[in-house]
Amino acid sequence: MFKNIFFLFFSTFLSIPLSAQTVLEAYVQSQGAVISNTFGNIESTVIVGEPIVSGMLDQGTFAGSSFGFLGQTAQNDPPVADAGPDQQAIIGDLIRLDGTNSFDPNTNPLTYSWTSLDGLTLDDPSLAQPAFTAPNVLGRAVFRFQLIVNDGQEDSDPDVVEITVFDPDWITVVYTNSSPLIAKVTIDGAVAEEGDLVGAFVNGECRGSGEVFFFEGESFVNINLQGESTGTANFQVVDFSDGIICDAINTLTFTPPQDYGNPSNPILIEAVCGNGGDCDGATLSNFTDPVPSGTYKASNNIISDDVVATGSVVTFQAANSIMLQPGFHAQAESSFTAIIQDCNSNARIATLPKEEPIHPKPNTGITQVKVYPNPFSNGFRIAFQLEVPQRIGIRILDVHGRLVGQAEFFDLETGLFSRAYDLPGIPPGNYIVQILSNSQYLENQRIVKMR
Repeated sequence: MFKNIFFLFFSTFLSIPLSAQTVLEAYVQSQGAVISNTFGNIESTVIVGEPIVSGMLDQGTFAGSSFGFLGQTAQNDPPVADAGPDQQAIIGDLIRLDGTNSFDPNTNPLTYSWTSLDGLTLDDPSLAQPAFTAPNVLGRAVFRFQLIVNDGQEDSDPDVVEITVFDPDWITVVYTNSSPLIAKVTIDGAVAEEGDLVGAFVNGECRGSGEVFFFEGESFVNINLQGESTGTANFQVVDFSDGIICDAINTLTFTPPQDYGNPSNPILIEAVCGNGGDCDGATLSNFTDPVPSGTYKASNNIISDDVVATGSVVTFQAANSIMLQPGFHAQAESSFTAIIQDCNSNARIATLPKEEPIHPKPNTGITQVKVYPNPFSNGFRIAFQLEVPQRIGIRILDVHGRLVGQAEFFDLETGLFSRAYDLPGIPPGNYIVQILSNSQYLENQRIVKMR
C-alpha cells in the first residue's frame, strides 16, 4: 500500500537525486529516450508509455532526454500496543502496568493512553508504566486495563491486560498433594450465578478455590483441594450480585490424592446467605466507608474496620459474632448499635455506650506500639511504651474473632517494653494482636503470618 502519489515529466536532460527507498516507475514519454542511473544506462524500446524501470531503488539518479516517472512514498504502518503480562496482587498492593513493549514499525515515538475497563483510577494514564492501588475485593476479582498507543499519525489496535487481586485470606496455600473436587453449588437453595467464587478452607487456611460454571442447568465448581494428609474443609461462596460472602453448611473430610464427586454424583456445597429471610447475608464485610445509616443483618458474622460518621445511625446484627477491627470508629454525635441475635428472631440489643468507644481511647497510657516483623513466619515481637503502671495482657485473634493465642497478664511499670511471641502452630493468614490492661481493650494491631 502506498500514498502521496506524484507524477513528473521531463522533456530535457535532467539529473534527479533519489532518496533511500523511494519507489520509482519510469515510463518512456518519447521514442529513443535513454534513462541512466548509478548502475549504468538502460536503453528504451520505442514504445511510448511502456515502463522501463520499476522497483525500489537505493540512493541513485535518473537522467533522460524525454521521460517521466511516477513516484510514491511508503504508507505509515500503525503502531502495536502491548499492555504487558497479566499480574496477580493482594489488596493494598501498588501495581504498575507495563506498556514498554509496545512498538512502532516505522520507529516513530509513541504516546500512551490507558483506560480502566472496571472504573479504577490510574496515577497517570498517559505514562508507559502507570500504577494503581489494588482495591478491596471479595475473595478475588479481575480488573482489566486497555492500552492504545499512537505514533503521531494513527492509533494502534487496543490491547488488554488482566490484574487479579486477592483477599490475602483467599490465596491458596499449595501442597505437594491435592484432591480434585467436583461440587454442585447452591445459594439459599437456588443455583449460584456463573462466575461466583467458591473457597475451601482448612483451619482458616485457603486450600483451593474455583469459579462457578453451569452444566445442564445446574451450578458447579471444580476445586483442587491442597493438602499433605487428611483434613476437613469448610466452604465459603462469594455472591458477587449481592456483594457478600456466604458460609456453606457442608464440610468435607478429604485425604489427598483421592477424588471427590463427579458430574453425575457431585459433592454438595450449600451456601446460606440469608436471602430467604430478613438477613442481608451470612457474613458481611467490606462496607462502604463511612458506613451509610441503616441496619445490617448477618446470619453468621459481621466484620468491619470502617467509620460511622457524625450524624449516622448504624446497627449491626449477627447471629454469631460482630468483629470490629482496627480502624473502626464511631464518631461523635453518631449512633452505633451491636446486636447478637438471629436475623429472624426478636433482638437482644447491646448498645455500645458513648463513654466506652470501640476504637483506642486517647489516654490509654500505652504509646509507640510496634509489631515486627510483619508479615512473620514463626514468631514476632511486640514493643510498646507505658506511661502509667499497668497490668498488661496479650491475646491473638483470627479475623473471625476466635482466640488462637494468649499470654498471661503481667504487671509492668512505666517505660519501654519489648516481648517476643512464637506461633508456630497457626496457619498462614491475617490475625489481630490485642493489648489489654486488666481485661480492658487498649490497642489492636493487624499482623500477617506467611507460609
